[in-house]
This record gives sequence, structure tokens and C-alpha cells, in this order.
Amino acid sequence: MSQSTLFSPKYFVNDGSPAPDRWDLSRGLIPIDNMVVSRAKDGQILSRYGDGFWDLTPYYGRGDFTCLYFYVFDDESVAGTESLVAEMRYFLFLLMYARPGVRLSLSSLRNYLNMLRSVAVFAFNKKCSLKDVLSSKPRLAEYAYAEPIKGKLTMLAALLSFLLKLGAEKIGFLVVGKSGQDVLLACIQLKGDTGKQYPPIPTRIYSLLISALDSELKDWEAVEQRYLSLLRECLGDPILGKSKRQQITIATRHGIARTPGEYKDDFTKLLSNYRLKEYFDINNLSYSVHGLVFGLSSVMNVAKLYIITFSGMRNAEARYLPFNCIDEERSLGGVVHRLIQGNTTKLKKVRTKWVTNSEGYRAIRIVQRISKVIYAHLGEVPSITKKPDDDFPLFVTTAYLNFTGRNTRRAGKTFQALGNSFFSTKFVELRKRVCPLIEDGDLKELEHIDPHRAWRSEAEFQVGVPWPLTEHMLRRSLALYAQRSGLVSLSSLRRQLQHLTEEMSRYYARGSMYAKNFIGDDKEHFGLEWQEAGPVASGLAFIRDVLFPDEPIFGGYVKWIEDRVGGAEGQIILDRETTLRRFRNGELAYKETPIGGCTKVGPCDELAIRFLDVDCLGGCPNLVGRLSKLEQVIKGQTALVSRLRPDSIEWKIEKADLDVLQETRARVLQQRGEVK
Repeated sequence: MSQSTLFSPKYFVNDGSPAPDRWDLSRGLIPIDNMVVSRAKDGQILSRYGDGFWDLTPYYGRGDFTCLYFYVFDDESVAGTESLVAEMRYFLFLLMYARPGVRLSLSSLRNYLNMLRSVAVFAFNKKCSLKDVLSSKPRLAEYAYAEPIKGKLTMLAALLSFLLKLGAEKIGFLVVGKSGQDVLLACIQLKGDTGKQYPPIPTRIYSLLISALDSELKDWEAVEQRYLSLLRECLGDPILGKSKRQQITIATRHGIARTPGEYKDDFTKLLSNYRLKEYFDINNLSYSVHGLVFGLSSVMNVAKLYIITFSGMRNAEARYLPFNCIDEERSLGGVVHRLIQGNTTKLKKVRTKWVTNSEGYRAIRIVQRISKVIYAHLGEVPSITKKPDDDFPLFVTTAYLNFTGRNTRRAGKTFQALGNSFFSTKFVELRKRVCPLIEDGDLKELEHIDPHRAWRSEAEFQVGVPWPLTEHMLRRSLALYAQRSGLVSLSSLRRQLQHLTEEMSRYYARGSMYAKNFIGDDKEHFGLEWQEAGPVASGLAFIRDVLFPDEPIFGGYVKWIEDRVGGAEGQIILDRETTLRRFRNGELAYKETPIGGCTKVGPCDELAIRFLDVDCLGGCPNLVGRLSKLEQVIKGQTALVSRLRPDSIEWKIEKADLDVLQETRARVLQQRGEVK
């Protein structure tokens, strides 16, 4: 081996921070534990190769505490994982130091680390090493067939390709060759199409999910003051809430004066004093300060998911929101518009905004009140400025409370954001409470949205199984359902999204005077996804209401469709992908109206001045009337007419409209051979 072979860190960026150490392969293939992998700007050593985590804060641009943690199981007390952790650390070192080309992004490094953790769990159970899995075709195949997540297999394939090119001389062993990698790629294909999109959440599940998150926050708000008061009291006294034995140990260790034989209240007594026992039981929290902190993490994760639900921002964008992220605008009519200020997910911080509603604000306020207690414990007061380099994250980690025993370090004045995700193994019970079970009607709705995908063949989409929620599903569902397309027929979901639909139409719509200020040059802003989802939502509503209606429909456009369905043109009309493409191209349009829908492309020449335009019912070729909606309008119009004086002008106008509605109903029923 060449005596001059050096591995230099690809992740280092010369922004004033001293560089990490390089590694000379002549000293050995595996770096020594004391090799420095990160330094602060003042030269202070942040992490060494052998540490349990690497602090990469100076090199990944956000300014907040950024770490890569090396562990196999969430429960760090599991014995016998030391050698597997060392292997994980070595393979990540190779990816960061020896991989050619540009540096890997932080998200890519974390994806690789999650994949290595998955392989390490497999190796632990099989009583072998990571090297055994990567160098043995049978072991590799066994892991690949057992791993359910295609993304991890894809990352493993990329790692194997890289190690193969690097060569056994530089890594110390032979990885599987082409035949082994072919087995891995075959497993990836067996697990289905890797290009499948995240599905929109079925409307029933979406509404129940929002209600469940709301319920979690309401339960918290009912106990919040008492809970935070208990937290402050425990922070102020290190022996409070501990067992008698722990009180003696802690007092002795820290030199705290106490009278022998006298003890402070244990945690069970504290819960009784603060009337919190029922809340701890319902949320399955342990009677300890660990349970106290875990409860805070749970609430903060629910609030983050609620913010994503009512804003469409990405998980990383929500996680790194600054403490002071709330903004408001007032229109000329005095209407308050609620906005969230944060940063893009790009390497260079750029301030951006998202539209939200009162529910999004409510979740932010909840987290602010929790974070204030954490910052106060550190002797800090969050900044009230609104700038991209804000050092105070809204979701500050609860690890700073120091109840967990882990020493969470800071880089300068930067604070670490909350790490545990709603989707981690720690929150299994919380997800069970929040994620509704799938019903047959939900699968039928998915089949309607995409009939070419075999939903019922996929293990995660089965009746009785909890909905497999991800943050991106929330983003896509909001973009699709927060439209004025008529796609949402569920009244509860309409109410939940009503105000947000109006606000997003105001700020994100193409041609809006506000759109440029919000979206700017950010190609990943939710506003663009909302714009792109508009034609799709209209197209899906059109397919449901016009092509495959579940109730009687009538009108000029309906007659036009019926005349063509039997011929070749009808087959084109009924083709889902062709229909959606025509909506995207602006060739077709569909929007909801009080009596059904309208297929007019562009502005209507007969725009109604009043609530109803009777010309629509008088033979408009764009009308798609729904009998159920017509009945509802007749009922409301009848009630309106009954409240007016028969000798008034208003009565004559409204009665004339009622007559047209009733005549239309009679005509439709007659055509259907029904009498009413």
C-alpha cells in the first residue's frame, strides 16, 4: 500500500472552522480512537473517532446542534453491541472520508447510518458481524429478504458498490461481488416499484387523524399549568420525586444537606399533589422524572405533526423553526392572516413563510411555553428577533433538562433541536392512539384515486391495520384537499380545512400578488406543491362526480358524456391518466357549485350575481347537477322564502328561484321515471 495514501474528510467546509484530522492508511486501516473528526471555530475539539457520537455542527451549516449517534438499539443497555458499533463507525468514516466526489448531505449520512443500524440488528440476532453480512452472499441474501424497507436495501446496494470500488486493500476484506449484488437488487425489485408515490390519506382517516392530534393537545392543555409547575419544582430540587434510596445517594454525591430519616415526596406523591396521575396513566408515562420528560417529548412531537398538518412544511423545516416564528398580517378589512416564519431546508439559510390557521398557531404556542421552561433552566431567554440565524429553536431538545443522564453538548450559543421523531420506536403507543385503523371504504377510496395500484396486495394497506402515516403524506394530502375542487365530500374534513383552504387560495394561487413573496426561488416550497395539486384535485373530483358518480346526476355536460361513452371517444374520456393530463394542461376544468359542478374552462360568461344563477339550470352545457345537492338547495331556499313577506320584492325574487329549482327536480325525476 502506498505510504502516502491519505483519507481527508469530504464533509469539511472552510468557513473559518479548523479542519478535522486526516488519516494516513500507513498507520492502519482503522483510525485510532483519538483522531479528531470535528473542531469548533475556536479550535476546541468537539468529537474524536472513538466517541459515541460525532458532533458535525460546524460543518453542516444550520448552526444548530448536529450529531450522528452510534448505537444499535434504542435501549443502550443491551450488552454485546460494542463491536457492531465500531463497524458502523468505520463504514461511516469511509463514506465521509474515502468516497469520491462531493460530500454526502447530512440526510444521506443519516440514511446510511440508519441502514447500517438495521444490518447491525440483523447481525446481532445472527451472532455475526457486519463484515460477515457484506462479504457473504448467503448472509446478504438472508438480510435482504428479511428487510421490509426498500430504501434501506437501496442504500446498502450503494454502499456495496462503493466498497467494491475502494478495494479490499483499503478496507481490509472482500465484499460480495456481482452475483451477491444481483441478489440484493432482485430483492429490491421483489418488494415492488420503488417509484411509488406516497398516497394521499383517505379523507375519513385524514379527518380522524386531525381530530386525534387535536384531542392529544386538548388533553395536554387541560393539565399544562400543573405539569410545567411540577417540572419546575423537580428541576429546582434534584432529590425531589426520587425514591428514598435515590434521595440518599444523590444527597451524598452532591453534598446536599438532609436530616437522616426524613425524605421528600416521591414521584407518586407528587403526581397526586398535582392531580396528574390520570394523565400519566392514560399516556402510559412512568412515575418518574424520566416519564415527566418523555411526556414533554410526546406533546412536542404531536404539536410538530399538527403544525405540519396545517402548514404543509417538511419535517426538517418544522423541526428547525426558530422560537419566534409567529407572524400576522391584517387585510384592509381587518381580517387577521396567520403565517409561520422559518428557514428553507437548503444549506444556506433563507427566510421563508408558510400559511397556517389558528390551529397551527395554537400548536406553536404550546411548544413555546414548554421551550421557555427548558431555556429558563439553562438561564437563557429566547431571542425575540426574526432572523435566519436565530440560535433558539422552537423545538429545543428536552435532553437539556439533564434527567436522562446523557450530557448534551452545545456548539457555542447554538441549541440542539428535539431529536426523537413521532415515528421512532419510542412513540409506538402514541402512534396507536393517533393513527386510525384502515377500513374497507378507505381502500376503495385509494382504488378510486389510483386504480392501477394493487393497494390490497400491500401489507401496510390492509383492513384493520393502522394507517402507515408519514410526514410527507400529510404534506401531499393537504396540497390535494386544501383546494376548492369539490374533491372533499366529507363534511367534517371540510370544516377542519375550511379556513386554511381560503388562506392558501389567497397566498399561493397562481397570479396572486402574494405568491412570489412566499414562494420566491424556493423550488421545494409547499406553495408550489399546492399549485401543482390543484388540477389533480379537480381531475379526481371530475372522475368521481362525472365519470363514476355514486348518485343520479343531470345537466348539459352529463348528456354530452352519455352520448359519447359508448364510442371510441368515450374510452378516452374514461381513461384516468388521459383525463388527469388534460386537467394539468388546462384542457378540462371542474369546480364545485351549490347544485353540483361546472366544467367551464376559464371564467364563466354567465357569472351569477346572486347565490344561484337560474341560467345554469336552463340548459347550460357545462352543468353537472347532483340530485342530492339539488334537494339540499331546495330545502334551504324553501326555508328562506318562508321567512320573507309575500308582498316584498325579495320574496318574489327568491320564490322565482325556488320555482326553477323545483321544476328542475321534477324534470330530472320524470326523465328517470320517478315521481315526487
